[in-house]
Amino acid sequence: MKFVRIFLAAAAAWAPAAAGAQMLTVGEAQEIFARGGEGSFAGRAEQGALVFYLQGMVEGAMGYHGGLKADGKAGLFCPPEGAGNSLSLKEVTETLAKIPADRRGEPASAAFLAALKDKYPCRP
Repeated sequence: MKFVRIFLAAAAAWAPAAAGAQMLTVGEAQEIFARGGEGSFAGRAEQGALVFYLQGMVEGAMGYHGGLKADGKAGLFCPPEGAGNSLSLKEVTETLAKIPADRRGEPASAAFLAALKDKYPCRP
């Protein structure tokens, strides 16, 4: 029970900070990958953290899409049959790298989802 109280207190203390958190933008993601490629320890560490963020972003998009399909609703995007429910890190980073400069201020997750919709359009 003591653990539960500690956990709830920690969650309550964290909540205001999370509410003020900003979403990662396309430009920030692109800059992190550029710094990681420079070879500095800090750049590689930042890039490693970004990989975990991107994994969660992809799993969230694919999970939401799968839930819609399971409920008999139209999907957000329609990958070809047999494509599975995952994307490689290379596919994700290439997709983010191709997003035009005029969209660098958009949240990376929203721009990525739009890119999936463009890449895998649903046909009636």
